[in-house]
Amino acid sequence: MAHAFCSMLSWGMEVNTTNGWEDNNFVKHQVPDEVKKRLLGFIDFFKEERPIMLASEIMLFNPKQMEGGLQYPFAGTADMVYLASNDNKPQVVMCDIKTGKEYPKLHALQLTAYKLLWDSLYGDEQGNIDSLKGLYLRDNGKYKLVEYPFNPDAFYQCVSMFEYMNTTLKTGKWPEIKDKPE
Repeated sequence: MAHAFCSMLSWGMEVNTTNGWEDNNFVKHQVPDEVKKRLLGFIDFFKEERPIMLASEIMLFNPKQMEGGLQYPFAGTADMVYLASNDNKPQVVMCDIKTGKEYPKLHALQLTAYKLLWDSLYGDEQGNIDSLKGLYLRDNGKYKLVEYPFNPDAFYQCVSMFEYMNTTLKTGKWPEIKDKPE
């Protein structure tokens, strides 16, 4: 709910929380005060950061093949990509909106994956990502913006560990998933 409203606000759309929120199944929900307060934090962030939006809620997947499979065997949805100014220089920023606790290492890895995908898909046309940020929207109406390092080595080590832990020792391949008969 908070992500949907933030996306709407970032593109200049009007948000009226008294009308409720309609989910993907067209079910209407009341907007809790907690979400309204997070939106206040987002509005303050937007006024202070003054982003020029390039994309929001963009699904990232690169199907490029290499020997042995996909070159990018992962995917994700980036919350915001925007232009900002850093010392009067334009900067392409990838920002993930968070409404929970901070997990710096996990969030840095998540944003690293998104940067790898964005740069491979849109870097030539839109510019490579210069900065990775987490926007933490608090339930008290405040926000915190944290810059994270780009760490592709650590990310690919995690991908390798994930593959190792989820393939079988006998074959070194992913287990076959058999559909249950109806």
